[in-house]
Amino acid sequence: MLLALLAFSKQSPSLDWVSAGPKTQETPTPAHSLLLPVILRDWPSDGRTYALVTWVADGDTVQIEGGQWVRYIGIDAPELFEVPECYGPEAYQKNRELVENRVVALERDVVETDRYGRLLRYVYVNECFVNAELVRLGCARAMPIEPNQRYQELFAALEEEARQAGRGLWTACVTPTPSPTPTPPPPGPTHLLISEVFYDTPGTDSEEEWIELYNPTDSTVGLWLYRLGDEETKGGTEGMYQFPDGAVIGPGARIVVARKATGFCTLYGFNPDFEFVDSDDAVPNMSRCLAWASGTLGLRNEGDEIILLDRSDAAVDVVTYEEGHWPGHVPHPGVETGHSLERWPPDRDTNDCGQDFRDQPNPNPGG
Repeated sequence: MLLALLAFSKQSPSLDWVSAGPKTQETPTPAHSLLLPVILRDWPSDGRTYALVTWVADGDTVQIEGGQWVRYIGIDAPELFEVPECYGPEAYQKNRELVENRVVALERDVVETDRYGRLLRYVYVNECFVNAELVRLGCARAMPIEPNQRYQELFAALEEEARQAGRGLWTACVTPTPSPTPTPPPPGPTHLLISEVFYDTPGTDSEEEWIELYNPTDSTVGLWLYRLGDEETKGGTEGMYQFPDGAVIGPGARIVVARKATGFCTLYGFNPDFEFVDSDDAVPNMSRCLAWASGTLGLRNEGDEIILLDRSDAAVDVVTYEEGHWPGHVPHPGVETGHSLERWPPDRDTNDCGQDFRDQPNPNPGG
């Protein structure tokens, strides 16, 4: 391992081993029984930014202040959610120990974000290179994905050392999965998606509710071709609304439709893109589609449906929660007051809202 680090240091920032005690004059020899964190004496200076980690999602993904997600480059930790994998909880706990509620340095590589909009970064806490440390401890595997491969030789060497030493997942998981060969991602959805719903607000629901739409396609889409509301049956008494003429949503973009712009702005300090109920002349209004529904939108905390229709009245996307019902859909069990329903990953759409959405404690409209 020491030879691998020395070879790597000739073309990268200098690497060394540290221990809990004082340094001696002799260079310490790494021992598999002493898990000593990988550190960088000279951090990269180009493009480095700093951020506070507010939430750790799993062993290789965190959320930073402001709501942005960060995916660690070059490594892959076992899954924690959906279908938990061997050593997923342990990798998650180690990541929490390293970065949670701490200011980290973020270094980018060639590609800035992944297809889900997450920042792709190398992460450092003080002098500890977090990506490398997780691999070295057997909490993650090396996962090279072009073109972001600046430290891939290091990650590969650390993975081999962890494997030989039987650290972490290399012992706990009887049949560990080998480092995966990257394959092209499956094609994403070809239609607009309801991406986040805020229905049980901390204040007055009729003032603060909002719905976010996401365009996962590579093309600009005309919103005026769509209707959005909570009435599931034509001729019903809930609400269905049409977007203003000429409204569009760009590729990869998100838009927010608030119940009232004034209530939304009070919560977040900025205006939504549209509002259902006229409260601010600066925000475009949705118009009621009386041919479908005679009432107004109001998301029930006990359960409801949010429906996106096209001009032919065909359902493009539907989200249900708690008591909400739509044929062929499984509702999400619901979230706490002040939390939102967030689609994750952003382009996952299986019609099982319990799998497609998660409880987001920090709603992030438009983010």
